[in-house]
Amino acid sequence: MIITQAKQRRSFVGSMNVDDDFVDAIKSICVDNTIFCAVFGAVGYIANPTIRRFDASGKRYEESDQLDGALHCVSLNGNISLQERQTIVTAHVVGTLHQGDKHTLISGELLGGKVIAVEFHLETMDDIRLYRAEDKRTGLDSWLHMEFGTSTSAPVLGPAVASPSKAAANVGTVDEQPGDYEIQPGDIFNHPTLGRCEVTGSEGDERLTVKLESGREVELHRRLLEVIPMGKEGERTIYKAVIKRRRR
Repeated sequence: MIITQAKQRRSFVGSMNVDDDFVDAIKSICVDNTIFCAVFGAVGYIANPTIRRFDASGKRYEESDQLDGALHCVSLNGNISLQERQTIVTAHVVGTLHQGDKHTLISGELLGGKVIAVEFHLETMDDIRLYRAEDKRTGLDSWLHMEFGTSTSAPVLGPAVASPSKAAANVGTVDEQPGDYEIQPGDIFNHPTLGRCEVTGSEGDERLTVKLESGREVELHRRLLEVIPMGKEGERTIYKAVIKRRRR
């Protein structure tokens, strides 16, 4: 589970321009207002929406459908997060598709559609970044990584390393070679965004539970990280954690 409390928020409310694409309009709001993490809701009407649905048993998305007609969006909710440096808009809709005299109840993930009339509200979480990556357990691009910070510039997922604490200042180093290692409770992670963490538990090679210097525990997903042993602190191994870049 990924969970935290946002403390820095902004709220927006407005209506969209006629004929704008709904998803593109949300992205424009994010670019214009330096928004990296947010939730939004909307009501209104969208023409010729593109909808896709997820096949949970097959762990894949079905082919998307571009529907003809006007979609009355009774419930349209979504969020803003990141995938590497890209702003990702995820929107889910329930509504009635009007095609002449035919009215059909539909639901799914909204990929786009022209605005007829849409009123929206959007609330940011400015001290948080949530990153999506493929979760092999489900086939979905889920929130698997969290960062904390208030920078208004685009986040960088490169191999930045947190400054070592005093306790690690005199630790002997070894050659920096990323790989898979048997990480034990008590070992130390120097994480690029969370800082110095102590490992408190593990779930196979998929997840680690670490305790931050604040005392709060969070989960890390191993396959999103390269871990590099940096030396020893008594019986404990010190690791540097580097966030992997997605291979293209």
